[in-house]
Amino acid sequence: MATTNNNLLTPSIVKGKVLNNTIKNPKIILINNPDIKMVNKLSVNKKTRIVITGPTSFLASNFIFELCLALVADIKYLEVYLLGRSKGGGTLKERVESQYFGNEAYLPFPSKHIKKLREFFTNSVKYIDFELTKDNLGLNNNGLEVLIGTKIDYFLHIAALPDLRIKKIYEKQINEVNVNGTKNIIKLMKRLSILNAIYVGTAYVAGKETGVISPNTQDLNREFNNAYEKSKLEGEILFTDYCKTSNIQYQAFRPSVICGRLSSAPYGAVNKYDVFYQFCLFFLAIKMKQFNASSPSLYTESVHYPIRMFHDIEGSLNIVPVDYIARLMVVLMLEGKKNEGFHLTNPISAKNTNYIPFLLKYLKIEGVVHVASEPLDKTKQERIYYEYCGDIFRPYLTNYNQTFDLSNLTDLSQKYGIVCPRINDSTLNILLSYASNNHFGLVQKKANVLA
Repeated sequence: MATTNNNLLTPSIVKGKVLNNTIKNPKIILINNPDIKMVNKLSVNKKTRIVITGPTSFLASNFIFELCLALVADIKYLEVYLLGRSKGGGTLKERVESQYFGNEAYLPFPSKHIKKLREFFTNSVKYIDFELTKDNLGLNNNGLEVLIGTKIDYFLHIAALPDLRIKKIYEKQINEVNVNGTKNIIKLMKRLSILNAIYVGTAYVAGKETGVISPNTQDLNREFNNAYEKSKLEGEILFTDYCKTSNIQYQAFRPSVICGRLSSAPYGAVNKYDVFYQFCLFFLAIKMKQFNASSPSLYTESVHYPIRMFHDIEGSLNIVPVDYIARLMVVLMLEGKKNEGFHLTNPISAKNTNYIPFLLKYLKIEGVVHVASEPLDKTKQERIYYEYCGDIFRPYLTNYNQTFDLSNLTDLSQKYGIVCPRINDSTLNILLSYASNNHFGLVQKKANVLA
C-alpha cells in the first residue's frame, strides 16, 4: 500500500522458542537502546502541565507509559490532566490506572519505578470526565475550574473514532466524533491558556494520493478511501488553523497502522485489535464455528476455507509499533520543530505477499488463493469474506505507490537512538503470539465478529 523513505536504523531480531505458534521469551536486540538513550537525555526542570484526551486509547496509554519512563527522574515536575470517559462501571481513574498497575495491567511499569510512579499518579495526575460529542464536552464546573486559569504547556488531542467502514450509516458517527468532536475541543481550548498543542491524526489522510507524501500537505479535494481518512484531515485542519490564528505552537502527528510493542517489553502488548488484527479476527471467527473458543485446537488445528482473495502483489501495508510511535511523540513534543506535521510511520512497509500468507499460516487457514481481481462469481464463503473484510481492507490491499516523507524526523530519531523494528516473520510472530494468548480480545469482550 505504501512505503516510507528508509533513513532510520532497524533492529535485528533473535527468535525465541516456538511452542504451539507462540514465542517463549522473545528477545529483540536493538542497534541503539531507546530506553537508555531516552532516559539519559530527555529532561524537564520546571513545572510542566500536560493535557491528554482519550487516555485509555491504545496510542495514548502507550504515550503516557513512555512519557513516565522517559522522565521518571524528573517526574516531580510533571502535572498531567487526563480527559476521558468512565465506562463499564469503572471510573476514568480506575480505567487509566488499571493499564499500568496490578496483575491485569497490560502495560505494567518496571518494578524499580512502581513506588515512584504510584505516587505520581496519586498526587500529580488529575482525572476529568468528558465526552467528545456532548455540548461543552460534558464537562462539569469542577472539571472546567481545574483547567481554566492553569497554564498548559502541552495539549494533546488523541481521542478519536478509528472506523474504516465505508457504508453511509457509519459516516455520521465518524464525523460526529472526529470532526464535530474536534470543534468541541477547540471551543474548550479557547477558554484555556495553552502554549503548545498537538493533534494526532493518521498518515492515511493522504487518501489515494501517490508519490512522495509531505507530512504538511492538507488537501481536502483529494480522493479518500473512506470517511475516517477525510474526517481526520478535516479535524487536523480545524485544529491547526485555530492554533495558527491564536498564536499557539502546534504539531500534527500522523501515524500509520499501529501494532503492538516491538522495541521493549511487554512485547506485542495491545489493548485494541484493529486493522490487520481484524483481518485475523475474521478467520478466527470462522474457526470458532468449528472449535470451542476456549479449545487449544483453535490455534493448533487447521481449517479449510476455500476463497479467492484479492490483493495487489505489488502492494504493502505500513505497520508501525506503538512504542516506537509513543517514544517519537515524547521527543517531538519536548524538542521537535513546532508548527509542522510529522509522519510517524515505518521506514519499510510490509509487503502483501509476505504478511498476508504469514497471518493465514499462523492461524492455520488453508484453501485461500490469491487472485488479481475481486471475483464476480463469488461463492458463499467468498461473499462472507468480502462483506466483512472487503469494504474495510480493499483500499489497503491496493498499491497506491505512496512514500511517506520522514526527512524531518531523522535528526531527533538518531540523536535519541529511536529505531523502528521491521515487520517480518519474526516480529509478526511476536505480535500474533501476544494476540492469540489473549484471544484477540474476544474473551474479555465476548464479541461475535460475524454478528
